[in-house]
Amino acid sequence: MRAAILAASPHNTQPWLFKVTNSAIELYIDTTRNVGALDPYLREEHIGMGCALENLMLAAAANGYQATVTLVPGKLGPIPAEGMPKLVARIELSSGKREENELYDAIPRRHTNRSAYIPQKPIPPEFIDALTRLTSDELGVKMFLLLRRQTEKRSWKSVPRRTTKSIPTQRWIGAAIDGFESTGVRSRNFAMALRLMPSECRQSPQLLPRPCLSGC
Repeated sequence: MRAAILAASPHNTQPWLFKVTNSAIELYIDTTRNVGALDPYLREEHIGMGCALENLMLAAAANGYQATVTLVPGKLGPIPAEGMPKLVARIELSSGKREENELYDAIPRRHTNRSAYIPQKPIPPEFIDALTRLTSDELGVKMFLLLRRQTEKRSWKSVPRRTTKSIPTQRWIGAAIDGFESTGVRSRNFAMALRLMPSECRQSPQLLPRPCLSGC
């Protein structure tokens, strides 16, 4: 569990809870530890739970345990009004062979890097090749590398400006994003509420009051 709690989570919410027995660990999501309108269907929270589960599996093998995971079926839904822990996975542990893994060794060194990069220094091609092979043995996992050239950088920089200009005042907007739809509204008294939701669950989003920044 020391490895699991070092996992990445959205906005460092750390939404995990654990129930430990002599031969198993149950992993629960604490739905009260959410970021509200930024993640209205707890999609990001569940991604964080997957990170914790991955660390658990790596730690089990590195410490001489054979781990078998059972995922609890479920689907994304709105944040529950009364948050209660929800079981997402159960990990059965038995004696096994200790396996060294460089990913397990890297767990305590993982951190967010907001340092400045050197745009003039190209990424070595062999490093890019190594990255593309990282997911070759992972079923259902894909990696996409966005390698932007200088001309593409100029194009990307203009996207937020063009998008802002295209937002009509007091009118609904929508955009498809990875199977989800974002909806928002802008008016004089309300900030834009941006939500990602499954297309089949689309509904009118709630208006969110503009946040008070003066300590009220």
